[in-house]
Amino acid sequence: MTQEEKWREEAKDARHERTIKRLIIALIIEAVLIFAESAIWLNAWTQYDYTSEESVYKQDGNGVNNINTGTQGDVNNGADTNNPKADTH
Repeated sequence: MTQEEKWREEAKDARHERTIKRLIIALIIEAVLIFAESAIWLNAWTQYDYTSEESVYKQDGNGVNNINTGTQGDVNNGADTNNPKADTH
């Protein structure tokens, strides 16, 4: 093996080592970013209040459903007009 072939081989090995180092650094950065993203999403999901007291659903005895009365406007869904039980006022 000539001296020039040895230099080429050493240069090739050095390029491979630099490439491997860059890939390892990129892999570590990617793993940290995935972990950080998961932590951010987990934090966002745990901030949501699943037992909110704002929505109140009531039903009176005449088949009329009142949803969010007084908090976001009055929404009164009356009974079905084809229902003979609902017309007994």
